[in-house]
Amino acid sequence: MASTMAVVRARHISVGLVPLLVLIAALTATVAKVYLAATTLGTNDIVYWTQFAAGVDTFGPVGIYGETFEAPYNHPPLAGWWLLLLNAGQDLGLDLPLLIRLPALLADVLTCWLVFRLLSERTSQVVAGAAAVGLVWSPVLVVISGFHGNTDPVFVALTIAAFFLLTRGDRPLLAGLCLGLAVSIKLVPLVAIPLLLVLALGRGRVVLLKFVLGGLAVLVVLWLPVMVKAGPEFNAAVLGYRGIPVREWGIAEFLERSGYVQADVWLAEHGYLAVVIAALMPLAVWANRHAHRDVIALGLTLVSMLLLSPAYGMQYLSWALAAAYLVSIRAAWFYNVAASLLVLSVYSLWSGGGPPWQWEQAWGMPFTIGQLLLMAATWTCLLMVWVDGLFAPAMTISNTREEMK
Repeated sequence: MASTMAVVRARHISVGLVPLLVLIAALTATVAKVYLAATTLGTNDIVYWTQFAAGVDTFGPVGIYGETFEAPYNHPPLAGWWLLLLNAGQDLGLDLPLLIRLPALLADVLTCWLVFRLLSERTSQVVAGAAAVGLVWSPVLVVISGFHGNTDPVFVALTIAAFFLLTRGDRPLLAGLCLGLAVSIKLVPLVAIPLLLVLALGRGRVVLLKFVLGGLAVLVVLWLPVMVKAGPEFNAAVLGYRGIPVREWGIAEFLERSGYVQADVWLAEHGYLAVVIAALMPLAVWANRHAHRDVIALGLTLVSMLLLSPAYGMQYLSWALAAAYLVSIRAAWFYNVAASLLVLSVYSLWSGGGPPWQWEQAWGMPFTIGQLLLMAATWTCLLMVWVDGLFAPAMTISNTREEMK
């Protein structure tokens, strides 16, 4: 009897302790990222964002489309208003390179917590907590959020938040707003729309209507003015963007290295196919009668998008990190480790070859042969995640049927 009570007490303590430890880990990771952001200049993306901020100051958040900068301004409408806010912060004497990175490193805290909550539904809090801590302290996010300087981790957090609010929080209107904001940061979250619409419909027409209205509200406020005042420029810069010519990732790189250059070019010209597949394939997982099919399907949207993407930037690695844990905790650890090694190798090279603690500013350059091998390993680990997510639910259902017999 006494031993049973001790076990119950231990479980009760762990239930309260693990979430606290996850929050502490997330906050300490944020402190480390803030320090990194405050003491470094980041990558050339920081330079480009600085130029864009000056462009918004001159032309406005809508008029900036069509203007020429060192890099193309290819960001959806929310970016311009965010840059307007950054300019206000800079006028108050705040450091612009730090402000540029602040949203991403704060978003990682939200992502960490949501992943912990979602994983706790299908595994122990200890396993879920370890995954969440491994996520928030991953060199992928430490470097991309705290050093690189881009908005990718923000749309990841908002996409997962939209799913959580819709399916766990019973807040469809707020969920629609979150998804609308995510798409207004980068177009990648478009791949989650079909799944979220199906999930909303499954909860009733009223939920679906509220969810759609939330998304439409964002589109009317942010997108409509741009489409009316700068439609052609916006379409060319944002909707028609195909990525930089250097595509050192996945299928496109494998084809080019194998001598199929024209196939690589064809993929770049038909990048919408990756979007369509990434948006529709997770619905096949959702259709299976698996207890956690909705979470796995959500993760597969972003995993599939990165797996199939013909365009590439190092910050893209953050698309699939949290999503991978939602799909398969086991395979996600492999992706985390491989992607972290790739990140540390690449950014060290871009920073002049020094170890991470000597980083100050990094400028992108082509991968070395060793880094291409690391890229191939990272892509293969992501493929493992994808296979696990696509076939594990079906295997689980099959095993359950066999046991019932």
